[in-house]
Amino acid sequence: SAIAEQTEVKLKWSTASELNNNYFTVQRSQDVEKWQDVVEISAAGNSNERIDYESTDVLPFSGVSYYRLKQTDFDCKYTYTGVRRVEVTQAYQLKVSPNPSSGAFRITTGFEILPENVRLINTLGENIPIKLQMDSSSVIVESGSISPGIYILQVNRGYWRQSVRVVVE
Repeated sequence: SAIAEQTEVKLKWSTASELNNNYFTVQRSQDVEKWQDVVEISAAGNSNERIDYESTDVLPFSGVSYYRLKQTDFDCKYTYTGVRRVEVTQAYQLKVSPNPSSGAFRITTGFEILPENVRLINTLGENIPIKLQMDSSSVIVESGSISPGIYILQVNRGYWRQSVRVVVE
């Protein structure tokens, strides 16, 4: 099964028995044609009893996604499960406030922001030094004494990346 829970997709599956089962690969797609691997889960190998497995896609595609399992044996033979459709309606959205600002502003994304994933860039493409102050649900960006102007704030996490124009007065 694949079930959307807030901004994540919970994936669960079971085997009744296993014979030479090496691992499972959770795959996702937006069009059921091009698939990408999300995670690889080790299997039990050999078993005569039910085994439950689960995984979570913490950065699913926004909107409709499709999931399937690729089950690979020790001899590298593999099979695919059927496809499961999931719709994640709450997309991550980069928000900046206040904008325009005096050089300090708050950013929110809907997930934890890591300092190495935040960049402030000037119109020449140069990185501007910033300080981040973590809050419970957001991050305060302090750009120090930069010149008034237009900047681009970039935040990324995995394949997700958004940019917002920031005006400093």
